[in-house]
Amino acid sequence: MKLSYTVAEAAGLLNVTPRTIYRQIETGEIETVVKRGRLRVELQADLARGDLLRPPEVADLLQVSRSTVYRWIEEGRLSAVRLGKGTVRVTRESLERLMAAGDID
Repeated sequence: MKLSYTVAEAAGLLNVTPRTIYRQIETGEIETVVKRGRLRVELQADLARGDLLRPPEVADLLQVSRSTVYRWIEEGRLSAVRLGKGTVRVTRESLERLMAAGDID
């Protein structure tokens, strides 16, 4: 299910700047609709719930380095969403799976 948000709301939910959202709109990475004459950003409901974390936040939670988090993303141990050039967010679900498995070494 997709929900629609203003650019500012979408930026807040995804923890990025509005400029990043506009770049993603220009490149077609994010879908938009016009409602009541205003541009709205459409996001999957799971992304809009705030279930995404920045890699430094994950590193702090797990008490590991940022480079370890990025390595785990590359290895597939953590699932991540790429939100444009250089912007990566880790899904909370994958973090919880990793912690439950005790696969933090």
